[in-house]
Amino acid sequence: MLNEHDLSDFERQPTTLLYNLPHRSYFEFDSIAYFFDHVDGMYSVCRELTNMSVIHFGASTPVTPLKDPTL
Repeated sequence: MLNEHDLSDFERQPTTLLYNLPHRSYFEFDSIAYFFDHVDGMYSVCRELTNMSVIHFGASTPVTPLKDPTL
């Protein structure tokens, strides 16, 4: 898994709803980077990159996807 320093080169995409992201991707919310694993019903399973704590955002939360520049 990447950390916030690794993500600094990632391209910020237009805001979208969390359930539209591909599984196992990265996004920002309130200027904090997260790893998105999957949607589980109305909520998602994500990890904050600074401390790896699990966060359950609502699936329809607007987020800023981060695109890997090498892909």
